[in-house]
Amino acid sequence: MLAGLDVVVAQIGTVVPATTPALPETAHLSGAAWWGDMHVFFPSPWSEIVIVAASFVCGTLLGSEREARRKPAGMRTLALICLGSTIFTMCSLLVAPRGDAGRIAAGIVTGIGFLGAGAILRDGGKVVGLTTAATIWVGAAIGVLAGLGYVAGSIALSIVVRATLRLHTTIEHKVLGIEEPEPPPNEPGQT
Repeated sequence: MLAGLDVVVAQIGTVVPATTPALPETAHLSGAAWWGDMHVFFPSPWSEIVIVAASFVCGTLLGSEREARRKPAGMRTLALICLGSTIFTMCSLLVAPRGDAGRIAAGIVTGIGFLGAGAILRDGGKVVGLTTAATIWVGAAIGVLAGLGYVAGSIALSIVVRATLRLHTTIEHKVLGIEEPEPPPNEPGQT
């Protein structure tokens, strides 16, 4: 399967390397690790600090779009979702040699599903909050990716998701003529 690596077959049937392959001493100079596992690029605890900082940036980037549109799940919420997913994923990497790291990722998906379901509401004859729920879901997925050490990928995906939200809002308003009703202002002291 994988030449020279111990492998763990997760319950879902995928092959996951149990150890991180060693990169040449000059790998950090070539930028090879920036596109791959950040755990290889920096020694601990610096890799974890970079990963958590990137997760915060990703969540804030996603949340700023929702915040600008005055949606319930804004910067704080999405930054915390992304950070929480990252932290749980990093913890799962710590238990991987002794347990099944995939279970924690499955727990993240399940928990975020419930959180996203809470964002979906029925308002009269229409359903609202689907985009917010989807943004919560993708924010958690980006957090998991960051927690695995793939910082460049998580930042790139955050930019793609934000651009997608912005582009579709523009298309809805300018091309299709769909106007979004003005949300009520937040009351003082409400978070």
